[in-house]
Amino acid sequence: MKTFKSNKKQTGFTLIEIMVVIGIIGALAAGAAYGYNTMQKRKGANEGKIIALALACGQNSVSTPSFAGISMQTLGNKDCFPANLTTGRGTAAVTATSTVNNTAYTVAPSNMAGINDGLKVGLAAVPARLCTGMVDELDSTAARITITPTAGVAVVVKNIGGQLDADLVGINCNSAPAGTAAVNAEVGRS
Repeated sequence: MKTFKSNKKQTGFTLIEIMVVIGIIGALAAGAAYGYNTMQKRKGANEGKIIALALACGQNSVSTPSFAGISMQTLGNKDCFPANLTTGRGTAAVTATSTVNNTAYTVAPSNMAGINDGLKVGLAAVPARLCTGMVDELDSTAARITITPTAGVAVVVKNIGGQLDADLVGINCNSAPAGTAAVNAEVGRS
């Protein structure tokens, strides 16, 4: 019996070659996902820094014990928000708008221990992917932090004299039906 040798050359990839390619693609995807999440956390931290600076500036801008009557006009015209975010500076119609979600920052008096003895600065429609980074950044500055998921109830995630509740932050930043939440930070007189 004679055996015939095939002159055809086999083409294609071996199983090992395919597995190596799949492994490389998986590693690249994991690295990209990690980089994206890190970048989003930094964006949120930058929003938190803007609010923290506005809170500190606002505390120093008002000489009376009460924050009654404080508004965006007060803080916007005292350069409490970065110039690139502010329009109408020097007028009654001054606004500061976030570059992340094109939503205006809010400024209002709040009740910390008494009436109008606190300053509240906030931002609505904060995307869930930025919310935790923003709150983490505000932790060292704000006396009280609240998160309100879209169409939800405000939840205090840090109360006066207390610690930031990371579990509540995660739950409320990520449970918003529309994927956004309002974040408000408050300070009193120092």
